[in-house]
Amino acid sequence: MSPSARVGSTAGRWRSAARPGTSSVTSPGSAPSSATAPVCRPGWRARPPTGCSAGSVAATCRTCPRSASRSAGTRPEPHHPSDRRHALRRTTPRTGGAVPAGTVPPDRQTGPVERREQILVAAAEEFDRVGFAGATIAGIARTAGVSQGTLHFHFPTKLALALGVIGEQNARTFDVVSHTDSSPVAALIGASHGIADLLRTDPIVRAGIRLSLERGEFQTATLSFYEQWIGGIVDVFRLAIASGELRTDLTAEQLGSTVVPYFTGVQLVSDVRTRRTDLMPAVATMWRVVIAATADPKHRDRLLAVVEDAFGTD
Repeated sequence: MSPSARVGSTAGRWRSAARPGTSSVTSPGSAPSSATAPVCRPGWRARPPTGCSAGSVAATCRTCPRSASRSAGTRPEPHHPSDRRHALRRTTPRTGGAVPAGTVPPDRQTGPVERREQILVAAAEEFDRVGFAGATIAGIARTAGVSQGTLHFHFPTKLALALGVIGEQNARTFDVVSHTDSSPVAALIGASHGIADLLRTDPIVRAGIRLSLERGEFQTATLSFYEQWIGGIVDVFRLAIASGELRTDLTAEQLGSTVVPYFTGVQLVSDVRTRRTDLMPAVATMWRVVIAATADPKHRDRLLAVVEDAFGTD
């Protein structure tokens, strides 16, 4: 098996009907006609016009005599032509205000998958900005542009939201490191560049890393992530030693268990000092140190050139 195929195999382990408001009514001996009439829908109510036999603004389609006449197959009583108040209105869960019929609130403009994604992104932005303790469900819902009820439908608690962010961060991280390269060490250098780029541009990855180091409730999810990450790095270091790229007395397990915390520390300090504006050169320096200490002299210059190509010379 070629080194490229083996690196690719190792990397694979890391990824674990009718229009509303219109009713067609036919009475015996008459031609079909279309009359505008309120349609019963959950959460909607029809405001009857002046003189409506229902006698109450609170009357619903189920109790309105007009609705009964429709169900009996007779032509409904026409609405008063001058009454424009007989319009469907609903109460929004967020503001308590009324929205005219046909207006779709923001949290109904997307499908459930897209809505879940926008909730996760909003939660990640809040967690990254103020941490788990400082974030609130109300704030996250407001940022996402959804009602709190919609948010709770997807994530019943704030803890579930945080765990969802961590899980998505894990998946995105492993997607980046899952690629092939004929050189095992070059594959690791490219993976570290991809993760560093996510940390600078992706709020879910930033928040997931922060949450994983912040609270005990996340220990199981965090431990699983780091165990998978370290295990994958160890496998690639094992290939690097076997191929002769590295010449060192350290084992692949020792290298993997050291380089992952090294990278984690570099990105955390970069975040504290510069909000990760210097992360790329900092990771490049990390690799120069690792290569200088462990690379076989025959491969050292080539691997240093890989670092320069990936991160630049800053």
